Amino acid sequence: MKKRKNWIWLFLLLPFIISCEREMDKYYDVEVDEGGTVYAKLAGNEEFSIFTHALELCEYSDVLGKSGLFTVLAVDNDNFNAFLQAKGYSKVDDVPVEELKRVMTNHIIEWSYSAFDLTHGYLDDENPDDPQLIRKMTRSMEPIRKEMLTVNHPEEGEAEYEVNVVSENKMLTFLSKDYIDNEGIPVGDITTFFPNNKGDINGGDILVGDAYIVESDISVLNGWIHVVSDVMEPRRNLNSIIQEEDNYSLFKNAAWRFAMGDNNEYYTEYYGYPEDDFLENLFTLKWYSLDEEFVGKKGEYPSSTEDAIAIQKTMNTVTAPNNTTFQAFLDDQFGPYYDVIPDDIPDFAMERIVRACMHQKQTIWPSQLNSGEQIDLYGIPIAYNTADIINYEFASNGLFYGINNFTGSSEFKTVVRPTLVNPDYANLGFILEETGYITTLISLPEIVEYTLFAPNNMAFENYGWFWNEEEEKFVDEEGSGIPWSAIKNIIGEHIVIGSVEIDWEGVRYMKTVTGNYLGIGSDAVFGGGNYDEIATPSAGVYEGNGMFYDVDNLIFPPNKTIAEKIYNNPDYSEFKALLVQCGLYNNKRIAKLISPHNTCFIPKNDAILAAIEDGRIPTEDNVALKKYMLQYFVAEPIFTDGQKLGEFATLDVDKETEVATKIEVSVADRVISISNNSGTTLQSILTEKDEVAKDGVIHWMDSAF
Repeated sequence: MKKRKNWIWLFLLLPFIISCEREMDKYYDVEVDEGGTVYAKLAGNEEFSIFTHALELCEYSDVLGKSGLFTVLAVDNDNFNAFLQAKGYSKVDDVPVEELKRVMTNHIIEWSYSAFDLTHGYLDDENPDDPQLIRKMTRSMEPIRKEMLTVNHPEEGEAEYEVNVVSENKMLTFLSKDYIDNEGIPVGDITTFFPNNKGDINGGDILVGDAYIVESDISVLNGWIHVVSDVMEPRRNLNSIIQEEDNYSLFKNAAWRFAMGDNNEYYTEYYGYPEDDFLENLFTLKWYSLDEEFVGKKGEYPSSTEDAIAIQKTMNTVTAPNNTTFQAFLDDQFGPYYDVIPDDIPDFAMERIVRACMHQKQTIWPSQLNSGEQIDLYGIPIAYNTADIINYEFASNGLFYGINNFTGSSEFKTVVRPTLVNPDYANLGFILEETGYITTLISLPEIVEYTLFAPNNMAFENYGWFWNEEEEKFVDEEGSGIPWSAIKNIIGEHIVIGSVEIDWEGVRYMKTVTGNYLGIGSDAVFGGGNYDEIATPSAGVYEGNGMFYDVDNLIFPPNKTIAEKIYNNPDYSEFKALLVQCGLYNNKRIAKLISPHNTCFIPKNDAILAAIEDGRIPTEDNVALKKYMLQYFVAEPIFTDGQKLGEFATLDVDKETEVATKIEVSVADRVISISNNSGTTLQSILTEKDEVAKDGVIHWMDSAF
């Protein structure tokens, strides 16, 4: 443990402490009752006789009458009787013990909290005077239920067992005027969820569900007592809501396809059950037990004070489409391609849909739903029209909204959509998900347009790539796994920045998200890596933020630099020899060529030899030769599509004046002409495709300067 120089911190924080002293005094200027425990204090007051008797029936009088630290939310006789009458009981003894215990434990909070703690957090938190939405763990839990589960038992191996499913403790959420003022939350947002709460939050009341604190900070030896206005039944958790409401059964089935919230890694680790890394903490956490001895064991959770603080401040929001809405969306998007909806929809596509409805560690109040500032589990902004909300419920672990207008996650409004809904692009859709390109293509919050040249499943098979379901990876024809890094690099060649409608003759060169350049024509798309294997694009379709083209072949990135292409090409041998002579070429690298994209104009061998013979190339002076050779390099890409014309600086820069030699570039009928200061003009050899390298493009010229 680190030792702190407390007096230094006290000195530095003294102005802050003085400024918030009044705020904290109203919570801590209380007298401590040295004479009793929680139970003794309540038992000694006739106004709480029913509440005290209920504790006794639940066998909690002994717990609260001994050492320990607790916060108890007590209810007086009048309000407890009102609860009993509403439930059809004449006295508290008529309530079944298990039902009564479920309610009473919801009024008992682990640890000791003053009213300040319940609205501002721990005093040792980063911002002790900052009002917050605070959740506290009660002793209330759902009844243990049985469930058949396949687990990997440490001794008996994998088998199906009847297990005990134990839910995490229920949470209570405390709302204060300081919190809603600090967050700018309208009172109407609170009353939407708690229409029956008689508390006046604007008047300073602290709300706890449908109750409010009528008297706070009764201090006793083993904790605090706060008197609340009503008996509080435990609230459902988010998972229970979608499980129990038939109107959301389709969404429930989709969500539980991924076992969301179905287990807790801390409690299931012993049995080897795979941890749920999908939505940890979103729904009430559970753990599994094969024997009664294990029931009630808390394991390592929470593992630290910091974790405990984070949990208490963590709320989640679910926006669930009802059955009619969800089915209509699935039919519209997937109906043309699948026979059985939703069963046939692949997991990676359904997962995107479900996660768009989940907002982890976010408390999204009604007035914030259409702000566009909230995000789903992919970090993508979402927005809902409040008119589309048909159900509201404040759950134990978050806010639930039932919606009747669902247009899907953001990807269904982008070029990604066909890869999600059309099984012909299942391979590509899965790859976009795994490599993260799907997030790139969604391009929110800023709207960016892209063009996706989408290889269909047959394109992968034609190239010898196959999905191995058992090993969950792509393999080649020999069964060897293909690294995801290589797959990502290749698929990036299929994504062009900007929406491209191919309405021109010939080929244009455009930049991909990997930084390379792609040759694009009406009947051919190709990259530098498979120069001779063109992909044929279909008629393009605009999909929300760009163009989507089906292609029948994979497009590969360049696999060599300009220097590496020069190295073994006999057509460039004389040019390479001059680079070596003047010291520009060494170890398959060209000095001065440091830009990510360059243009190299290489005269053919006989043109170089002719220029040497008539003295145009200064082969006797290596300094002069280096300046001469640098005239053939430009630090930006210039293609034969004519999109870049005019004057360009070469890499030949005068050391004294720092002025570069310029060349003039023009293009006619896919032939590049370049002219230098002396008036000499060179023309490129006509080729069908420009020779694209990792770091630029090469043009083969018919003569030399």
